[in-house]
Amino acid sequence: MIKLSDIIEYKDVRLGRMNIIIGNKTKSYRALWRNQPVARERFRSLPSGTYGVKYKKFLSAQDNPWIVFTNNFHIPVYPLGNISFDKMMPYIYLQHKDGTEVSEKEWRRVTSIMNASENPTISIDSPIVKVDKELMEKPNSYELNDW
Repeated sequence: MIKLSDIIEYKDVRLGRMNIIIGNKTKSYRALWRNQPVARERFRSLPSGTYGVKYKKFLSAQDNPWIVFTNNFHIPVYPLGNISFDKMMPYIYLQHKDGTEVSEKEWRRVTSIMNASENPTISIDSPIVKVDKELMEKPNSYELNDW
């Protein structure tokens, strides 16, 4: 089971803790995602509840977990150390609690164990704290050649 909790809602992103629970062991990561995903306007933020998880290849040669909200709307969970706001896709990014990158070797081990579990689900808690500021740094101005 995967549990997404301790969610802080900023104007631009949401930040939470993702616990991956397998048997009696728990692996904990920092989760970061855009507050307004591009994929579906009606899913402005992740809805709370329990959802299924599927595994498929994504940006690597390993199976990554995808949260299944509806038959047509899935969001991948992908490890990443540092990312700028303008390069964020509508994914959930995982980092270690200190903001460092999850290694490919560690992620491969964790996803293979998660993929072996019989009934993968994710439980998403609703936001606990709302902060009226932005978390990610964004460019203050754009040059003509940057678009």
